[in-house]
Amino acid sequence: MNDAGAGRGERFAEKILAGPIRGVLGIMRRNLGAAVGLKLLSMVLQFSLFPMLIHELGKAEYGVWVVLQSTIFWFTLLDLGVGMGLRNKLIESLNLDQSQRARGYLSSAMVGQALVWIGATLCVGLVLFGMGIDWSQWFRSTTSDQALAVAIFLSFIALAWNQCLGVTNAILIAKHWNGLTSAVSVSATLAMLFYVIAARRLEWELSLPRLALVNLMTYVVAHCFQAWYVFRRCPDLFPRFSEYRFGVYREVLLLGGQFLVLELTYLLIFMTDRMIALRYLGPEVATEYDIVLRFVGLVTTGYSMVIGPMWSLAGASWAKRDLVGLRMLRRIVLWVMIPFWIGAVVLALVMNEVIRRWIDPTISLDRSMLVLVVIYAWTVIWCGAHASLLNGIGRVREQMICGVLACFINVPLAIYLCGFESLGGGGILLASIVSLSLFGVVGPLVWRDCQRGLES
Repeated sequence: MNDAGAGRGERFAEKILAGPIRGVLGIMRRNLGAAVGLKLLSMVLQFSLFPMLIHELGKAEYGVWVVLQSTIFWFTLLDLGVGMGLRNKLIESLNLDQSQRARGYLSSAMVGQALVWIGATLCVGLVLFGMGIDWSQWFRSTTSDQALAVAIFLSFIALAWNQCLGVTNAILIAKHWNGLTSAVSVSATLAMLFYVIAARRLEWELSLPRLALVNLMTYVVAHCFQAWYVFRRCPDLFPRFSEYRFGVYREVLLLGGQFLVLELTYLLIFMTDRMIALRYLGPEVATEYDIVLRFVGLVTTGYSMVIGPMWSLAGASWAKRDLVGLRMLRRIVLWVMIPFWIGAVVLALVMNEVIRRWIDPTISLDRSMLVLVVIYAWTVIWCGAHASLLNGIGRVREQMICGVLACFINVPLAIYLCGFESLGGGGILLASIVSLSLFGVVGPLVWRDCQRGLES
């Protein structure tokens, strides 16, 4: 009897391991090495770079550079959700072995994006150089208006280039090569680091326009190299201008539009925080706040990197009505969450010492700020886990509602807490925690509702 039971148990284990778990672990194992290596290298390069920039530019001008880059990324809304819509279309087409259909989606998306961003670049240039806006006063910078306008324009061109050629990331994700999507940022950051080191040794002037120009050049080269690598591996997907169809582009837009509101809410929550810090607390506090977010990003970005394949895996399980697979994926993202939660605590314990030794000995975070750092990291990780799964199955309505409500809460609450209660950067962080917690409560309930829908 015991032998028979043991035999059944072994057969059951083999069945499970031969099925979805083995497939998921295989995909995660294939991506994890490249993802971890590239992400860690990117973080090391960034943390090596920004102390040099602070030293060369000064705290105030570095704060202006950070806010300038954050403000430029508001224009990612002109993507109109095409990147995410294309991702889902490619996943569907490639899984059905329809390479020609996938190439049609890719060609239409790239040409459509190029037209949109060329027009946007012309409009931005007209505003920057033709309207006489006092940019120095707006950014509270010592750099001249003309130099700031040039820096903004070059940064916008870099963003436009990133959005047009960045659609190749959809191919990487559709083929479960998520780990390679960091290659561009690693290459660009490495080139920027080399430039800053050379500028210090050769005593070149380091200014905001020159940084923007180098940033543009590094992204151009990095994206060209990534596109060459992707299309060398997938020559049947190489886009053709002749295959552009507005109807296909509109199809991608309609699908991606479901994610556009989510992008808007994330931008409002995460990007306005730095602007609030700059406008209400000054450039130096904006710099300190940016440093805190970069440290938190070590944990939150690491978690997002590990669960990266879950988007497409959840979508595949949902399409197959595979309830067991969906439950398994949620268990995986929850178990993976634990070491990163612990990592957030460890990070808070050592953050002041690392900042003092590595970045700036005059910066010191009080205990309440460090506690908020831990809670913020936990909240972002919890929300990110459920957002990844729900995005994969296309259930975004509740996320949009929570996102809109969070936007209405975050900005006025952050201004009130940092401006009137003298909580400084901690007030901005607390406002983000409160606003993000809405989806942290709703997300698991929506996921449970989806599972019940499959059960019925």
